[in-house]
Amino acid sequence: MLLKVFLFCKWTQGHSDNGNTVGFVPVTTRWLSDAHMLLLDVTDDRIRGEGQIQQESTYFSQALQEERYRYERLEEQMNDLIELHQNEIENLKQGIADMEEKVQYQSEERLRDVHDILDNCQTRISRMEHQQHQHLQQLVTLDAVENSQARALLLKLVNIALTVLQVVLLLVATLSNIIMPFLRTRYSILFI
Repeated sequence: MLLKVFLFCKWTQGHSDNGNTVGFVPVTTRWLSDAHMLLLDVTDDRIRGEGQIQQESTYFSQALQEERYRYERLEEQMNDLIELHQNEIENLKQGIADMEEKVQYQSEERLRDVHDILDNCQTRISRMEHQQHQHLQQLVTLDAVENSQARALLLKLVNIALTVLQVVLLLVATLSNIIMPFLRTRYSILFI
């Protein structure tokens, strides 16, 4: 467009410099007609450009609104997820603390049970030793056995039998103490 205006101005300068006034009116009329056409073209281009700019502005404005709306939704979802995760973490911490307390209580209870069983076993051993001592005294006083070697052998056999019995009872008590927590745990899990 600007090239047309420039060429038109050059053409009019070239024709007006030669001093020919007869062709001036038709040239001026023609020049005005061409200028008017040029102005209409420029106006049309400007209107089309403004329309295109308006369309692009509307498009970008709508796109910006959609992105803003999408961003707000994503931000809300993210905040909801963060809050949900924080609540889950708090619940897990509370559950772990409860479980830890429960396990500690059960461990203390089992420890008390083991101490009770050991005390009970110690009491049995003491009773057995006392009974062994009484049996030895009874055997010593036996008049039926007159031979001292036979009596000594009999006493040694009784001592060995009582010692073996003590060891067997100690082993049984220890094994039962070791096995009982596992059996108790399995039943506890089933009934909880």
